[in-house]
Amino acid sequence: MLSIVIFNKFLKTTFIVVVVYFIVKYLIVFNSIKDIYILSSDLNVRAKPEMGSEILHVLKKGTKVKKFAEKRNWFKIKLRKGNGYIHSKYVKPVPFTNYISFQDVKTFSASILTLTVLIKLTNKRKNGKSRKQNKLPGKNLNKSYLENRKYVKNVESARPGKRYPSINDKYASISSHNIKTQASDTGSKYSGRINNYFQNLYVTGNISTNFSNGIDAERKLVSKLISLGFLPENIFHDIYIEKGVKNFSQIDLLLITDAGIIVFEVKDYSGWIYGDGNSKYWTQVLAYGKQKYKFYNPVRQNYNHINVLKRKLSKYVSGIPFFSVILFFGDCNLKNINYIPKGTFVGKSEKLKDILSAILQNNPPVKYLYRNEIKLLLKEAAEKGKNIEIKRQHIENIEDLTGKKRIFI
Repeated sequence: MLSIVIFNKFLKTTFIVVVVYFIVKYLIVFNSIKDIYILSSDLNVRAKPEMGSEILHVLKKGTKVKKFAEKRNWFKIKLRKGNGYIHSKYVKPVPFTNYISFQDVKTFSASILTLTVLIKLTNKRKNGKSRKQNKLPGKNLNKSYLENRKYVKNVESARPGKRYPSINDKYASISSHNIKTQASDTGSKYSGRINNYFQNLYVTGNISTNFSNGIDAERKLVSKLISLGFLPENIFHDIYIEKGVKNFSQIDLLLITDAGIIVFEVKDYSGWIYGDGNSKYWTQVLAYGKQKYKFYNPVRQNYNHINVLKRKLSKYVSGIPFFSVILFFGDCNLKNINYIPKGTFVGKSEKLKDILSAILQNNPPVKYLYRNEIKLLLKEAAEKGKNIEIKRQHIENIEDLTGKKRIFI
């Protein structure tokens, strides 16, 4: 494997050297002929740049001359004895193609073609070996990124069951926020490798989240953001912002970008989803309309999260815009979603790239004067996501808000 990697690097280096050699060679040629012109007719060489001045010499059509200076449409050229002037109207530049060697073209084409084929072959063989190695137990999802990092084994535990939201449930996906102690999807090899990947990022301090936090959809979102090129250090997952005594607002995921701070509310539903930005509740329809469930408007939900976050970061986010993204995972269809306020985006997970492009391309870059301070507070909020007591208190607060413990049926 090592010899293939070395040979592959050698081929790539040779490829670059060949390209650079020919570029430099013809840059020198171009520089040497840029002031050379060819006469389009027999031409008088005069002593001064004037039509009536003395004729020093007569040059034949097709003669090549080199320009040393230019003055009022007259070129100064060098003669055997002294200098003279010719009118620029009767000369034209020498075509660059006249100086290109056919042998050079053959050599360059053959070299590039051979090197390209060899590089592709070595890449294929190298990738083939890498895939075989990744099938071995204990290999991380992205070993090249986590090379020489400490390997942390998965911790297995049960995952809370999924339920449908009720009309009294302000936080529709409360099961998403249930206490999970080192939760992982042990039934899936892919999920296990994903968890290993995030755990390594967490252990090495490259991401402010733990693989056990949140639901599967949230971890998939983290993976998607990293694959799109966002730095793990700018991703904050499952963060708890204190808004009162023993009272917290839980944010699924937050991303710091050049255009501002993006706050994600992640939903994992099936069926048809109906709603608009002004309604208090949205509707989930299952079984071809036979089953309908209400859940709290995620636009409002995330709006409240952002307001709490703004108050917490008020000293450091002056002039920094916030964007709300409601992202749906799972086998659901968004139907008749409308009246979404400015700065808020709703879509399926497949449209994540389009949503981020709309935010980043349509908003000017902002300057973070307190980026480190913002990151520090967010990292502390993400640490609270690991605190079982805080999570338990958060769930109790939600249950108290909805009054479930006071309902006897």
